[in-house]
Amino acid sequence: MKKFIASALIALAILSFPLAAGGSSEQVLSNSVPMQTQSSGSLLQSSSSDTAQEDEISRDMSKLTRLYRFVDQNFYKDVDYNKAYEAMATALFESLEDKYSYYIAAEEKDDYVEQTLGTYGGIGLYFSKTYIQYQDEEDITTWYCLVDRVFPNTPCSRAGLRSGDLITAIDGTDVKDLEATDCAKLMKGEAGTKVQLTVKRSDQEFVLNLTRQIVDVPTVEYTTIDNGSIGYIQITQFSESTWQKMVEALIDFDDRKVKKIIIDLRSNGGGDINTALSIADSFISKGELLTINYKNSDPEVYNARSQTLVDSDVKVALLTNGQTASSSEILTGAMKDNNRATIIGTKTYGKGIMQVVSPFDEGYISLTEASFVTASHNEIHGVGIEPDILVPELEMTDEEAESYTNVYNDGVIADYVDAHPDFTDENIEAFKLDPKYGEIRHEILRILVRYEYINRLPGDQQFLIDPNYDQCLKTAVDFLNGETK
Repeated sequence: MKKFIASALIALAILSFPLAAGGSSEQVLSNSVPMQTQSSGSLLQSSSSDTAQEDEISRDMSKLTRLYRFVDQNFYKDVDYNKAYEAMATALFESLEDKYSYYIAAEEKDDYVEQTLGTYGGIGLYFSKTYIQYQDEEDITTWYCLVDRVFPNTPCSRAGLRSGDLITAIDGTDVKDLEATDCAKLMKGEAGTKVQLTVKRSDQEFVLNLTRQIVDVPTVEYTTIDNGSIGYIQITQFSESTWQKMVEALIDFDDRKVKKIIIDLRSNGGGDINTALSIADSFISKGELLTINYKNSDPEVYNARSQTLVDSDVKVALLTNGQTASSSEILTGAMKDNNRATIIGTKTYGKGIMQVVSPFDEGYISLTEASFVTASHNEIHGVGIEPDILVPELEMTDEEAESYTNVYNDGVIADYVDAHPDFTDENIEAFKLDPKYGEIRHEILRILVRYEYINRLPGDQQFLIDPNYDQCLKTAVDFLNGETK
């Protein structure tokens, strides 16, 4: 491993992974990415349109101008010009039918920036506004808040909320007529205050009573496990600070003579592409890392440099699941296709398109501007990346989830930990569920009890991993030790 102090090479200051405002992560790509590329240019550069397209836009804008003036002159009340402009800008992005492209209005800008920073009094989830159409005697379309991701050790994770759940009401207010930002405002609040979510899961509907807390999600955590022989790095997002923290981890592992590393990308929804490429380049000395395809310009191919941070004899396992998405899939694909890591877990999400988030007028825009494929030119979008070693995630059944909702709302596990305050494996294993709540498998109960103990630790002590409670991690440890092939 070659040591050096690296600086963050991120040119754009806009972080773009809304924490409660509706959506998956976006990527920002700049020319400062430390890779070799076969073409030049920035993702923010303007694309030329042919004459036919320009004529079509001119005709449409001319018609829209006439319509706007007609309404302004003949509507019986004064037109709110700001409101009309915001509505037209919003409608333009909605017509794209791409959930990753959207317009952030001026009045929503402050909330968007606050959510982007990643620290807020909330409950710990990503969500997006979505609709489901029911076909009975007539078509009925209902809007929900779709839970995209739940952060660990947060009110949502402790309550058993999970990806794919639908939030139908917040504190009794139906979400169907609310904008995503309005839903986010209802969920956020002062730490220590209560919020009630009405949740729909399959044919079940139940209520969760949550206590808000300050949610500050670190992008990188690292430690050593297996008596110090294996370095473990968990990356939750790719942001400005991720690269420097990653370098810190790799230097620490080198000082400890670590020759085996686990990179955990489970439930990492993406973020800055520069950072993902830089991390891949830290492990890969030669080969293609990524190809980006644009509408009106040549593809950009990013290649590894010859200099790396990690020696080639360091064995690497990379953990994924169904919420490993976007920039996480770029890193996964680069490591897999260059035979630099063994992928362990479940198939990734499958988001192979990228967005630019930038200020526009008094608001912001997020626009999908390119698609990408892995080093071997395998499609990612809508496909995902298959693991080399499949380890299914431990999930509750619908019946178990219903039981746990009642367990959580009644404070059963919290009461047990109150009565048995010592955080020991013996206390975790000794927990028994009252039969009146139904059945929940022991392997799930022990994880839930452990979460409760972890939540009561001081914030700087809450990062605790243990292969005994994580089958995917245990498989990675066994693989790196030569016990799994």
